[in-house]
Amino acid sequence: MKKPKNMCEGCKGPCCRLMVEISTYDLARIQEKLGEKHEAFLGFNDAHAQEYGFFVNGRFLRFVLKRKPNGECIFFDSKGPLHCKIYDVRPAVCTTYPFGEKDGRVYVKKNIGCPRKAGWEVDAEFLKHKENSDWEWDRYFEIIDEWNSKATGEDTPTDFAMFAFSRMEANSNPIWRFYYNVRKLVQRVLNRK
Repeated sequence: MKKPKNMCEGCKGPCCRLMVEISTYDLARIQEKLGEKHEAFLGFNDAHAQEYGFFVNGRFLRFVLKRKPNGECIFFDSKGPLHCKIYDVRPAVCTTYPFGEKDGRVYVKKNIGCPRKAGWEVDAEFLKHKENSDWEWDRYFEIIDEWNSKATGEDTPTDFAMFAFSRMEANSNPIWRFYYNVRKLVQRVLNRK
């Protein structure tokens, strides 16, 4: 059985109650779509391992999407057909959920609360999202490593974000840029209909 064309349509969104870690690539896409300051949706959380967090204010942090008081993602929309206000630019971790990879093999994660996991096959759409997600997270962790090697611990999360944005341009993969621009163009065309 193939996964539905839009795997989130009709779902109640149990995954939208999980903590959503984002990279600065996700942050840039979301901020561009919304046209508002990142403070409206960006939160911070302690990194579960030093290599995954950027060192600021004497702590290793990671970016996460803010959550509503009931625990739902700030962008969760229970009345919308896709339940996500930013579905077309949702974070990389959301585009590949509920799949994982181990030893080069893709699998559906167990005990994840996703009601649609049974019987899904990996398709070309997922592989495209996964390749992009892997590339972004690899670059993001390189940026974190570079930052942490120079960080004093007195910097702010905004200082890290500005540093990361400057490195994103320097490290930008032409395929990522092309993919992102095509996705924006397609979305504009779909919005006109």
